[in-house]
Formats: sequence, C-alpha cells, structure tokens
Amino acid sequence: MAQDSRPARGSAHWDAHAARWRLIGAPLRPAAEDLEYLRASVGRLGSASAPAEPALARSALLLGVTPEIAELAWQPPHRLVAVDKSEGMVNAVWPGDTPTRRAIVGDWLALQLPEAPFDLVVGDGIFSLFDFPAGYTRLATALAQVVKPGGLLSVRLFCRPEPSESLDQVFQALFGGSIGNFHIFKWRLAMALQGDATRGVRLADIWTAFCERGGSVTNVAARTGWPEPVVGTIEGYRGIEERYSFSTAGEVASGLASAFELVETWQPSYELGERCPHLSFRRRS
Repeated sequence: MAQDSRPARGSAHWDAHAARWRLIGAPLRPAAEDLEYLRASVGRLGSASAPAEPALARSALLLGVTPEIAELAWQPPHRLVAVDKSEGMVNAVWPGDTPTRRAIVGDWLALQLPEAPFDLVVGDGIFSLFDFPAGYTRLATALAQVVKPGGLLSVRLFCRPEPSESLDQVFQALFGGSIGNFHIFKWRLAMALQGDATRGVRLADIWTAFCERGGSVTNVAARTGWPEPVVGTIEGYRGIEERYSFSTAGEVASGLASAFELVETWQPSYELGERCPHLSFRRRS
C-alpha cells in the first residue's frame, strides 16, 4: 500500500458513494444493535474528563458523517462536531446542522477545531481507510491530540478473519444462498482478496473479481434475488486505485496503546458481526 496514508475522501469515489448511500446497508452502515450499544456504552463508560456540572453538555467528535450516529439521542447530552474530507458526503449524507451538531469538511490528520480536545470521539470503520501500519500510526497520533485525558474513544472496526477465506469459499457461499445480504458478501469478498496480509485491497480488484466470478451485476441479482440497484453499488469500485485495509482488533489496539487504554470490547450478533467489533478506549492521562 502507498505510504501516503491520507484517506482519499475527497475523490470521485466518495462522491459516487454518497449518491448510492440509500442503497448501502449493514454491516457497511451501523445496524440498530450497533447504535444501541454505542449509545449505552458511552452513557455507561462516561468520561473522566466530562464536565462536573451535569447541565453542561459533553463535547463529541464524529469522524465521518454517519447519519445514524449523528442522530443518536446521547444521554447525557453531547454537542457534536462531525468531520469528513468529502464535501459530497457532507452534502448528501449529513442529516443537517442543529444547535447541538454541525458538520465540516476537513482532514482527520490535521484537525484544527475550537472545541478540541473532546470528551468523546467516535468513528465507524475509520481505520479501514488507512494503510497499515503507517496510516494506523498517523491516525492514532491524530486521535491522541483531540481526545481529552480521561476521554473516551469508541470505534467500530472492520476486521479480517484469520485465516482468510478463499475466493472459492466466498462465491460458493454466495451462490449457495448462505449470505444474508449483498453488503455482507461485498465485505467478505474484499477481505478474501486482502488475505492475511496487511497491504490492503485495491477497490478495482474487488470489481474485477466480482465480474470474473459473478459474471455481472444482473447475473448476481438474478441468482440471489437481491435488488439489482443494491448489487450495482459494487460498480463504484470499477477502476478505483484507492485501497481499503482490514485490520485485526489487536493491530488497532496495539497502534493506540501508547495513548489509549482498551477498556471494553463488544461484538454484535448480526451476520458478520464477529468481523465488526466495537472497541472502547480511555485516553491516558
């Protein structure tokens, strides 16, 4: 993977992703149980940096503009700032600014926010947008600068299995009818292409493997019964040189260990939930 670890979130790929957002489902987007866990865990774990006065809202930073997270009814209340590098994502996906939340276009590795540092920082799949290990290290350094000592960092990861699945296994499951939705298949395919290495997977290679083994969007939709527009979301990977990386939970925890203490790990029950764990960290003082 290229050593420039900045996430390519201002590209045509992310603008196209924004246009297809309504067709994207879990686990690429958080499911109801992810959201309930996030809301409950933040309330339960709290923050040692939180204001002593209960009437004062805590400060929160959302990396990305995931609307389901933006609209959570946090208890206690939080004042939220969301940052995404893609203007297209902000314009198409953000549910709108309110007196208690706002979204801006910015670089996660160079955040200059008047609200910083924050009591809470939340990210959904954020490490998969960076290369390993250099990009993970840079993101960990940036996170350490925006979380208050004693503050909470909550992330959902997309983790590869060990050992990796083969492409044969993934496509046998696809056409055998044992995969619950297209988005689960797409993540299994991407992770199988990456394998057990840390180099990540080029998005164009996901599209190529899909065409070589699946035939076409129309063919896969017809054989699985999935809506053709949903299957067609994979066309957003065609010709895209950018990469995703799929970590292990241990790799992420290790990268954060110098500034953050892992305080809780939780795994959702939905299909592929074992590859989508939530990790909660406390910023070391």
